[in-house]
Amino acid sequence: MAKKTSTAVQVFSAKCSGKEYNVENYGQVMNQIKELAANPNPNNKYEIAQIVGYVVDYILGEKLTYLERFADVKSVGFGEKAQFKTKLSGIKAFIQAKSSTTERSKIAHSYTTLTTNEVSARPVINFLKLASGEQTVEEVVSDAVEQMEQAMLMYIENICYTAFSGYSSPNYDSGSGIVTSTLNPLINAMARFGKPAIFGDMNIISKLAGATGFTVASSTYQFSPDIINEQNANGFIGTYNGADVIKIANQYKDETSLDSTNLVLKQDILYIVPAGNADMRPLKVAFEGDVRAYEQQNIDDETWEMVLRKNFGVGIIGSQKLMAVYEDSTL
Repeated sequence: MAKKTSTAVQVFSAKCSGKEYNVENYGQVMNQIKELAANPNPNNKYEIAQIVGYVVDYILGEKLTYLERFADVKSVGFGEKAQFKTKLSGIKAFIQAKSSTTERSKIAHSYTTLTTNEVSARPVINFLKLASGEQTVEEVVSDAVEQMEQAMLMYIENICYTAFSGYSSPNYDSGSGIVTSTLNPLINAMARFGKPAIFGDMNIISKLAGATGFTVASSTYQFSPDIINEQNANGFIGTYNGADVIKIANQYKDETSLDSTNLVLKQDILYIVPAGNADMRPLKVAFEGDVRAYEQQNIDDETWEMVLRKNFGVGIIGSQKLMAVYEDSTL
């Protein structure tokens, strides 16, 4: 029976996440998988499924770490409820006559739990190919993680966009391209709660550099050489109007089209979030338990399939909406 700390889980987790791994150990665990697949008894099939499940859980956790930069993220055990604390109006100060009685006030919070849903993937594998090495655990993990991550990110974005597109400035606004008179007030409002960060697809954040220039004469528009160099080096600038600019990894849903309509996430949205206490962030994300792996084999074609399931929940909570959404109507 595989464990999270087993060599196979550790080696595959490192290799699939692009980290350093012991080549000798990798060769040994590859042979271990081939031996297990060559004798597909119930225990061996279950052990392979466990290894895949643990590795998928680790890689998902690594890839989704950046959520912590703009969401309040909590992880709990299976069957537990993540409890989110939201700060309410607390201690107050007063100007009053000498020796007057000061009104009492205290720190206040509300607590909310999230209902979790489930994201799952169901890879089908040919045991003969797994035993021969023609198919590998890395391929199964890579495909499963990619599809599960995409489904989760699309779900998170849909909740954010649906919630905030119903608000007005400074929580939501739109413009034809990057309109500084519309975008900057959103950034400035979020900056009152801490240094803000801007998250977005490459297609929209690449436009921010063009909004940094200034007019030096009636017919001359000047840009900083540093801005020009940074744009040329990275394709986007790292800071705009005091806010850090962060590119969201936005892959294609599949290989059928390279059109922007086939992207996982919206390409026309900027999310602006202040730094600071995670309790104050309206976007709450809960992860419940590890990835659970179940398996069965088809006796007709000898294919073997797994179901990988992960519980997670998403919600917008809190009276202070400390997030802003800007939408570029030209993309």
